[in-house]
Amino acid sequence: MENQKDKRTLLRHCDDQNICHCDWRLTLVDCEESVAMYYINIINIILCSLAVIIGIGLITHRMVIKGHRLWDHQHGSRGCLRPKPVDCLLFMLTIYNVLRLVSSVILVVDIAPENLIVRSFMFEFPWQWGIGAFTLYLVGIAQTLADSHKKVSSGWLPSPTTVDILGSWFFLWPFIIHNICSLLAGGLAETNLKLAEIFTRLLYGFWFWHNASINMAIIFSGVRLINILKGHLAKFNSPSNNSRYHAIKMGIAKIQAIIIITNLCLLLFATLLLLYGILRDQIMTNTTGSIFLGAIWNTLGTLSTLLVELAVIINPSFEKNAALGANSSSGGNQNPSGEKSSSSSNQYTGQENGTMTFYSSQQQEQHHSYDDDGNQNTNAYYMKNMESVIADQQMEYQQVIQRHTMINATNGGGDRVKKYNITNEVKKPNILNSSPILDEYEISAFYNNKNESQENILVMDDISPMVGRR
Repeated sequence: MENQKDKRTLLRHCDDQNICHCDWRLTLVDCEESVAMYYINIINIILCSLAVIIGIGLITHRMVIKGHRLWDHQHGSRGCLRPKPVDCLLFMLTIYNVLRLVSSVILVVDIAPENLIVRSFMFEFPWQWGIGAFTLYLVGIAQTLADSHKKVSSGWLPSPTTVDILGSWFFLWPFIIHNICSLLAGGLAETNLKLAEIFTRLLYGFWFWHNASINMAIIFSGVRLINILKGHLAKFNSPSNNSRYHAIKMGIAKIQAIIIITNLCLLLFATLLLLYGILRDQIMTNTTGSIFLGAIWNTLGTLSTLLVELAVIINPSFEKNAALGANSSSGGNQNPSGEKSSSSSNQYTGQENGTMTFYSSQQQEQHHSYDDDGNQNTNAYYMKNMESVIADQQMEYQQVIQRHTMINATNGGGDRVKKYNITNEVKKPNILNSSPILDEYEISAFYNNKNESQENILVMDDISPMVGRR
């Protein structure tokens, strides 16, 4: 009986030829996978160290130098769970890599080989921070979008209370349920092997269910969000000459790519967890399969962290997505000063006392700039882009005037003509008040007799396609 017990433990499974296969989550000693998994853990230590160094540098730069915060402390109508997406992501992924580094060092150095409670806990605990990082990132993006685009967010986001409950559940579930399973599995390893193995299988069943739930939530919300943004994009006029249109279109493509990649990673990880939970014995006794699974399992999270950090280093504004900064053209969104954006482009407000007010497509788009977490930063945008925006608007009105001058030349003049005084003057936006909408150009339309001064007057015949005949 004692011999049979030695052949099967939570740490190792041995056959009749005394060939043992180890559970590389808990030990790397005296088994067929020892050498391969030893070097895989060494590689993981190197990668984790690199990720931690880069992560600490990025966090220090963002939080100490740039003054970012991990949490939005403003109280509003968008609920209590308000993480800063990118900063929380980097912070929690750094903690994940610190814990993974410690876990690999424990296995490589073979620290406390008899304390299975600590070993079981230390292998599972880092993953709770890794999955939690992406959970808070998604919640943060959703809340940021809801703050700046209330009309858009109402089409795909549930109520703030529901977001708080679901976000808290997704984040806290692994820290509570998964830790209970891992601690019980380690504690019962010596006294009740069968029950310890049951808790191990339950642990990875819960992991599969948790990852699958997050995966479904991302698919559901992602598809709805993309459809709403595409509907907003379709309302832009003259897309071929609209740089904002192309920026938002590219932003939607980035959102699609993030959703696809995230879902593929979560689906792959959830599948591996389910297979390990169901086929643990078969995987452990298959040397090639066990090493292959161990290599993916041990490096997947760290490599994902390095990709995120690389994206921040190469393009610090990678999260400044124009699609997330695109306002709904339904007229429901308001800028910081409370003004509503126009709902169409190249329109006019009619004629009143001979005055016609034009709205260009560029004026109707609210030119917001967003910081790293999607928060509006209109001051920085206008200080940088005011001259180019005005120049583009002036060129647009020059083209309108030239087109109708050609119509005048084709149809011939008349005794009664319309003359337009272009008050080519733009009211400069109040930078201190952060108003994101440029004031309109005004074109004053009026009739003049032949003796009037022709200075700054453009004489055109009929512009019936725009304002009708008089």
